[in-house]
Amino acid sequence: MKDEVADTLFDEVASDADADAWRKGSAHVALETAPPFAEYVFIEHAPDHAQELDRLRGLYPLLSQRIGIVGEDANTYLRKWCAATDWNKTRAVIFLDPYGMQVEWTTIAARHQVEILHKCLTEQSLVELITVTGRSDRTKFRHQVLGPLLKAGLLEMTIPGKPRSSRQRYRTTPLGRAALTKGRQES
Repeated sequence: MKDEVADTLFDEVASDADADAWRKGSAHVALETAPPFAEYVFIEHAPDHAQELDRLRGLYPLLSQRIGIVGEDANTYLRKWCAATDWNKTRAVIFLDPYGMQVEWTTIAARHQVEILHKCLTEQSLVELITVTGRSDRTKFRHQVLGPLLKAGLLEMTIPGKPRSSRQRYRTTPLGRAALTKGRQES
């Protein structure tokens, strides 16, 4: 009886799409997404894991020319890449492997901050900025994303004396513009 229950449970897990994706790994899931992406960039600092990712070219020959393997720290690479990318002209999806999570929260927040600086080259409302980053909690957004940019002098309010005004807009300061330019030059 005990073996019958175990077999039944295993059969349920074996046919579960989430369990199948977990067994394959996030790289396979990304490569099997339809329609395919124009480009795949896999970031892996460990040389042996990078070699394993490189074998994907043989497993997915139709996508092999689109697969890039970057052998460096994900935090360093993502920050440089986000700073160098023109987000007004580029769309991207980033899959973060939850089992090998090496990306720090500060990197993810930095990506949002770079997006905000680009977007605020023209004045933007809080709602427009929250929409750009895909966040929903205004308080956390103000504290985690806008706060550090305002404090660093990279972003400014159009109505500084009334931070919660319905007419409040945000714009990138000259210092913020210089940071964006420097980020592009360093990458």
